[in-house]
Amino acid sequence: MISNSSTDAELISAARAVADIGKVEDICALTRDLAESGATVESASLGSTADVASTGSPFSLTTLICPLLLVASGHIVPKLGVPGRPAGGIDCLLQIPGYRADFGTEEVIRILKQCGYAHFLAAGRIAPLDARLFVLRQANGLQAVPKLAIASILSKKLAAQVVNVGLDVRVAPWGNFGADFAAAEVTARTFAECASALGLLPYVFLSDATTPYQPYLGRAESLVAMVKILDCWGSPKIDPGFSSKIDPRFSCAV
Repeated sequence: MISNSSTDAELISAARAVADIGKVEDICALTRDLAESGATVESASLGSTADVASTGSPFSLTTLICPLLLVASGHIVPKLGVPGRPAGGIDCLLQIPGYRADFGTEEVIRILKQCGYAHFLAAGRIAPLDARLFVLRQANGLQAVPKLAIASILSKKLAAQVVNVGLDVRVAPWGNFGADFAAAEVTARTFAECASALGLLPYVFLSDATTPYQPYLGRAESLVAMVKILDCWGSPKIDPGFSSKIDPRFSCAV
């Protein structure tokens, strides 16, 4: 068991143990330790909670578009983000002048009551041990370890009380769930098994991230793509230069 009082050496030792021989129960134990290291967003009492995370890519719009679809479907979306990705959802939104993402847990609840969706940062208050371990993983060559990536993703969902957990697994040589579809599917199934063991409802998809599926790469560029999609939704006339079709390389694995 690890806690906020654990030393860096103890955290790395625990992470290596899970990475090397950790079973589902070990990944779940690490997930709980990370999730319970800080405050919890008490969002489950507001209704059906849901979110779709992504394992990341510079051209993925999953974490920007899916929350809007989930809210439109009647779900509450407390989305705990992590900064520093090439084009992560929170990184993209922070390009908007005046956009704020640093909220206390009570503020998050207030926002969720008002509009059903809050995309926010942990800011050292929520799952702080996950943020600390992530830095150590980067420094010790453990960032792309699938089992540790599973624990990190699920710890944020537990801390935000997200019950319906979607995950877009970006399959590519640089992916942290596997360099190809065979390896990524094994990790995806482990993710789903861990989520279920933690009392969550997992929905996992594999998508090909070896080449861009839309022409807008980067943080501000992703916002441009998002605006185009929203414009398409609001108008019966679709821009012929922007495909509204699902990419054929996107497939459900779990």
